[in-house]
Amino acid sequence: MNDQQWVSAAPFRAHLNHVCAGAGVHWAVVAVHAGLPLGVIGHLLDPRPDRRVQRISGRLARRLFAIDAGFLDALRTTTVAAEPSRRAARRLCSHSWSTDALAHRLHLSRAQLASLVSGNARHVPALVDLQVRALLALTEAARSDLPGRPRRAA
Repeated sequence: MNDQQWVSAAPFRAHLNHVCAGAGVHWAVVAVHAGLPLGVIGHLLDPRPDRRVQRISGRLARRLFAIDAGFLDALRTTTVAAEPSRRAARRLCSHSWSTDALAHRLHLSRAQLASLVSGNARHVPALVDLQVRALLALTEAARSDLPGRPRRAA
């Protein structure tokens, strides 16, 4: 399969759903991890059959198929510096996410989230970092789609 070739999206949609279910993560976490565009992956997984992407590029197909649930699972025990997660969590709070809602969505206790946001946590699990960054990307994408908001330049 070459980059110019277009292929049926169905097997890759199934693979992505399988990876998300196997790792217990939202599709946006997988997209951020793999460096895939959120909009494209959102359309790929759209539950409305008439809106769902039917064909994808060979390049995207290869990138999707390379994603492994086992690797995502390993991110639960790998730690990374907390600073990028801290910045993302603070931005989410500035976008009107309550600490309770944010802690719930990230599967953290309020104390863990407070430690992250306050700067006390020096490291976080890599999966938490991905979850925070994915949630921020989704939140900012949704905000940019609101009527009256200027669109970001492509």
